[in-house]
Amino acid sequence: MVFFFEARLRGPDTMTEIYFIRHGRTAQNTAKRFQGHSDTELDATGRDQAQRIAERLAQSAIAAVYTSDLTRARQTAEAIASRVGAPLTQRSDLREIDVGKATGMSKEELMANYPDLFSDDWHQVRFPEGESYHDTGLRMTAAAREIAASHPDQLVAAVSHGGAIRSVIAELVGVPIDTLRGLFVTNTSITRIAVDRKGRGRLLGLNDAAHLEDWYQPRSDA
Repeated sequence: MVFFFEARLRGPDTMTEIYFIRHGRTAQNTAKRFQGHSDTELDATGRDQAQRIAERLAQSAIAAVYTSDLTRARQTAEAIASRVGAPLTQRSDLREIDVGKATGMSKEELMANYPDLFSDDWHQVRFPEGESYHDTGLRMTAAAREIAASHPDQLVAAVSHGGAIRSVIAELVGVPIDTLRGLFVTNTSITRIAVDRKGRGRLLGLNDAAHLEDWYQPRSDA
């Protein structure tokens, strides 16, 4: 049995700690296709991952769970909220980057059809009829600051998406997004960001998916 005991950040300034959690796996993840705002569901592995992250967080003092309103995120968040006994709130501003006309495409198809998305200023380039990573970072940062303002000196979870989580790291924490280009955010991994009362972010942990290691055994009654 593995439990997660968080080391809360303490200091003279009021801080809110947000666990940004990527949703569990979907069939589109396995096929390596861009999902964007498409409303896909967890596959069998994704549902197991959701139970594992819920079990890991069972002893955490999570005051509230927020989630993207897309089904794959909501299914993951429902497992967490049920296990920790916290209220669940859906927010459309926690959605994945909107990839517009590229929804459902593979990376190879994207490169062939929209090469500008792979230019040096890729993070500023909007997907056709969609968003840029910079747009997504601004949206996610505004959401994180609103959530933090509602939960001073508390721990909350926010279930979102891989591209959105990379974007909020860049915008809220100030990590150059070019350094995150090759970062893969694992399904149901935890990225910990503390937000102070002025809305400034501090990265405390990145892409933690210890609950998916082979030695972890979920409870039979979970």
